[in-house]
Amino acid sequence: MKKISILIAAIITMAVCNIFLATPSKAAIADGNYKVNYTVLDSEASSASMANDYFDKPAALTVTDGKATLDLQVNHSTWITGLTVAGSQGQVLSSSKSADTRKVRFNIGEAKQSLPATIKVDIDNESLNYHHNYKINLSLDLSTTDEATAATSKTTKTDDSSDAAVSKTDTNTSATGQTSAAKVANPKSGDTNSLALYGGLALVAAVGLIISRKKRTVK
Repeated sequence: MKKISILIAAIITMAVCNIFLATPSKAAIADGNYKVNYTVLDSEASSASMANDYFDKPAALTVTDGKATLDLQVNHSTWITGLTVAGSQGQVLSSSKSADTRKVRFNIGEAKQSLPATIKVDIDNESLNYHHNYKINLSLDLSTTDEATAATSKTTKTDDSSDAAVSKTDTNTSATGQTSAAKVANPKSGDTNSLALYGGLALVAAVGLIISRKKRTVK
């Protein structure tokens, strides 16, 4: 009986420790439109890729009902003949032949700090003949999204000459000139479920300990 009491006490201790020491996961980004800085990294290293200079910063991150899209603008558009982000082929929003730019929107699902991507570069001119496919990672700086300013993206349609104006992002500011802070959504329900599980475990163990003591008292 003594061994059973010790076991129940140990279970209670573990459950209580898990409740108070459990680290909640980072809260999801609230619905809204944000400007996010990012770096293009080599797929197998933490250093910036040569392709980093082909991407204009910042990117436009839009979260709707927990689902995110990422708008990227590439320069040297004629060189970058293929681009995927998080498995998404992307949708061209605007392009400019004169500026050699192209803005593409990718469905990335959940907004994450690191996104796998692929890029296809084709350079075929008198001075260089280069054709290559390689993997990259997009490292998003999500640490400042809670201070980002909501933005409305206005995309100009491509004209007859296929020279579209680069889409502009209007930044909304408050009357005092300060940017409005984006709210962070509540943590996912999984965190609450974990606490409930540990709480239930502690309750069951406590009941078992009480019953065990009563039986010992009767004897």
